[in-house]
Amino acid sequence: SGSRLVEGTLGEARIYERTGLTVIAIARGDKYELNPGPDARLQEGDGIIVCCSVDQLSKLNGLVSA
Repeated sequence: SGSRLVEGTLGEARIYERTGLTVIAIARGDKYELNPGPDARLQEGDGIIVCCSVDQLSKLNGLVSA
């Protein structure tokens, strides 16, 4: 997969705890899962829509890099 976060949940990824950013939605194809909870599972090809600062985005890029 292209990211270490694929096939895990948002809770397992600890994105907020590790970056401080908020995941607003998961984009999957032409559908959006708004306000996803910690049990939301990320799949290959998903996009995440976030609310964050530039510094937080940089931290997220470090997490998603394979």
